[in-house]
Amino acid sequence: MIAFEDHFQMADTERRKVLELALSRQIMRLHGGTIRVQSEPGVRTTFRLSF
Repeated sequence: MIAFEDHFQMADTERRKVLELALSRQIMRLHGGTIRVQSEPGVRTTFRLSF
């Protein structure tokens, strides 16, 4: 999923957000959890964490 990939051609703020999401996903995986994302462009993005 693109939201969790490392992209280095983005602006610094966008890059930080993507790296934070990638780190969050890795932490969740290490603890046996998952992160699910549902996005409605221009409306909202919902993150569901399962521990």
